Amino acid sequence: MKHAAVFIITLLIFCRLSAQVPVVQEPRHHLVLSNDYVRLLDVWIKPGDTTLYHHHATASVVVFITRTITGSQPLGGNPSSGQAIPGNTFFAAYDEKPITHRVWNQDTSVYHVMDIEVLQKGSTHPPAPLRGQGIKITLEENMVREYRIQLDPGARLQIPAGTTPHLLIAISRTGDKATAVSSSSSQDAMTAGDYRWYPAGKSFLLGNDGTAGSDFVLLEFN
Repeated sequence: MKHAAVFIITLLIFCRLSAQVPVVQEPRHHLVLSNDYVRLLDVWIKPGDTTLYHHHATASVVVFITRTITGSQPLGGNPSSGQAIPGNTFFAAYDEKPITHRVWNQDTSVYHVMDIEVLQKGSTHPPAPLRGQGIKITLEENMVREYRIQLDPGARLQIPAGTTPHLLIAISRTGDKATAVSSSSSQDAMTAGDYRWYPAGKSFLLGNDGTAGSDFVLLEFN
């Protein structure tokens, strides 16, 4: 009996450990962009679904796309619940305090969130902040600066070419309102959850051609 108990405990520990995966291997976390600066994990969780326990060990900016009631649980800890709000963000220093957890969707619609892993440590001389009507700094870290941009119908905002790259993510307050984004060579429409990568030295123009206000999150990597 003693040997059987030890075997069962060992098996349970093995099963628990084998259920943990690096975040890039978690099936609901889709790697959609990877370069020297970022790994962008586009996360989609269906109603009632739960991720595997997964491990975060890289500093990340988390951007919520949908309004969803969610739950989460750290490995060995207690579960908690909350609500994701479109456009809300936070910086997680997972490089300093790694975490293993699982996340679930306890709502009736799909949960969409982006986990942007920041791979560069940052510069001691970050670029001067962007300025303009409708743009506001919402996060300032050594490796990344975040802006929230809100454009009224018909508004335009030029983002000048700089020494660092940018990641643009479209957020919607009033459904999937299309917004126009153009550069010197192309123009396309964005809806909630769409993203664009602009390398260093690339300028671009944001515009709202809809009838309601449009929101963006813009990340600037130092």
